Amino acid sequence: MTQANTHAGNTSSGRSKLEALGAYIRYGSTILRREGLRYFLIRCWRFITGELANLNQVILLKLHMVPRVKLISIEDIEYQPPSQANLELEIPSIPPKLQPAQPSSDIISDMHDDLVLRGILSHNQQLIERNTLLQQGNKRYSGRSVLFLAPIGVLSGGANLIIQAARAMQRMGVFVQIFNLNIHRHWFERNFKDLDIPVIFADVDDVPAYGMDMDSVIATSNPTVSWIDPLMLKRPNLPIGYYIQDYEPYFYPQGSHEFKRAVASYSLVPGMVRMATTAWISDLIRQYHQLDCKVIGVHMDIDMFRPRPRASSFRLKPPLQILGMIRPSTPRRNPKMTISILKQISEAFGDRVEITLFGCNPTEPGFASLVQNLPCQLAGQLRSTQMARLLNQADIFVDFSDFQALGLTALESMACGVAVIVPARGGTDSYAIHEENCLVVDTQDKTACYQALQRLVEDDPLRSNIQANAISTASRFFPERTAFNMLNAVFSEN
Repeated sequence: MTQANTHAGNTSSGRSKLEALGAYIRYGSTILRREGLRYFLIRCWRFITGELANLNQVILLKLHMVPRVKLISIEDIEYQPPSQANLELEIPSIPPKLQPAQPSSDIISDMHDDLVLRGILSHNQQLIERNTLLQQGNKRYSGRSVLFLAPIGVLSGGANLIIQAARAMQRMGVFVQIFNLNIHRHWFERNFKDLDIPVIFADVDDVPAYGMDMDSVIATSNPTVSWIDPLMLKRPNLPIGYYIQDYEPYFYPQGSHEFKRAVASYSLVPGMVRMATTAWISDLIRQYHQLDCKVIGVHMDIDMFRPRPRASSFRLKPPLQILGMIRPSTPRRNPKMTISILKQISEAFGDRVEITLFGCNPTEPGFASLVQNLPCQLAGQLRSTQMARLLNQADIFVDFSDFQALGLTALESMACGVAVIVPARGGTDSYAIHEENCLVVDTQDKTACYQALQRLVEDDPLRSNIQANAISTASRFFPERTAFNMLNAVFSEN
């Protein structure tokens, strides 16, 4: 097998600035050759204007233009992903400080402590099926090899899903590697320390060399599908998969270069197996492109995202913690309306609520003007281990996006015992049941969105019931099922 430039464990590249510059030059030349001069110049212009906008945001922050926003730091949870082939039963127990005062009493006064125990029980209920899938996966696919094409350069739910699926495949005896780009190496190694999956850092043109000896190659976003073309010339019968986590043409202006590339990706490689996370995505591809997908299902890291004991509070009744994800640069996430509703809630309930935002840095263009006059905390962009910590301090999470193909953060919130609001449009119906484990709203209706959040703040029994049911629901979306379905899909005819 071709010798790969890999990263695993505590590998530290120590690359010089000259090496980093070389990686960017090679990447730029690849964009120029593959996409043309016009698109290359557009990308350069976007980079320059983005940097200028970031500088402007830094100046605003230095001038204290957002005085009501408090920057906070979130610690990582202690977490070790399952490494053994079989998952072990966790025996639920009540910590000594939570033991009832009287031996005859079995009531725990703190609702969140009840959620912690419910999380353990729900987790254990899935172990038989998870272990069965691991055994079946080992029997069918042990010794196979899979290469994920995943140019991970930002913290995102999509990247986490790829890593979780890869880990589950490893526990099934599959040799898995992730192909990333040299330009992302320094960032990736800083944000994914001690990763237990081999990662190749190379250039786009190196895909054929690393894919030649693999049993399957799986694209994970629309640009990566075209990377496979040269490999198919050498291995036309190689099983190719496309792991589709969203309907990506919706990401771009219609008719743009990126839009056309996303549309073309679904049929670019003959014989490619399209694997969608939700039926909503599959239906859109069938409707707009007359192509079929295998729906392999939703998953999340149920071992990381689960209720954990909270830090003690000195307040008799601490304020309800409301979380919102804000990305000013992503219009489909509805940042303006989200902030507007949170401002209304803050004005209506005052000290009864505390609002925390995450998903962007304070220097992101548009953030400073967006959050004017909103008293809140900003946690920034978070790793999964930080996100799990933040969710365990929350009571409510709101997602007022125009649509969500999945809504991973909402599902992770549910797993941690948080009451969530999700958009009706998209694939949230894969797990969301209105007024049972969440509230589902029409995010085109601002009044309905506000009223949903108002209900969760005011109606304690409703919020508590949703939190409890959410844990039971989310625990069923473990990664072993998705990984097994993915392997079945790509190797179904081999």
